[in-house]
Amino acid sequence: MYPLFQTIKDVDENIQVLEEQLASSRVDIEAREHELDEFEKRLEVARSEGLFFKALYKPSKRWKDRSPEEQKAILNEVKNIAWITKSSLESRSRKSLYIFLIFVLTIFLLEGFMLPDFSWSRVTVICIVLVFLSMQFIFEMIISSNKDMRK
Repeated sequence: MYPLFQTIKDVDENIQVLEEQLASSRVDIEAREHELDEFEKRLEVARSEGLFFKALYKPSKRWKDRSPEEQKAILNEVKNIAWITKSSLESRSRKSLYIFLIFVLTIFLLEGFMLPDFSWSRVTVICIVLVFLSMQFIFEMIISSNKDMRK
């Protein structure tokens, strides 16, 4: 019977130690949050220190300080912006413009190779622009084919 009481006593001691550690961790977290708040206040003062129009600068609220209605409105606005971006990426004229520019740059590149006064600098610049334009076109095609942005 005594070993059972000893085991229960050990478990109680371990629980007490864990509760003390939890309390010290909470105090540490609260101290760090207080430190962060103080830092944000100092940052706001430092930002507006040299400004002529101090009244125009309004610091934004932290996410957790906003009301649920504000949070919902912000999330809806973000979804709206994502939808508009998605629809602009899917526009046929935008894709046609990319294809046209890639075609024109390819013609310039071939012309650069065939000219008698061959210039590596011209060909290099055209290649770099062509590569970046192609990368942008591929990136937008991938983004526009992504079905998750519609949700």
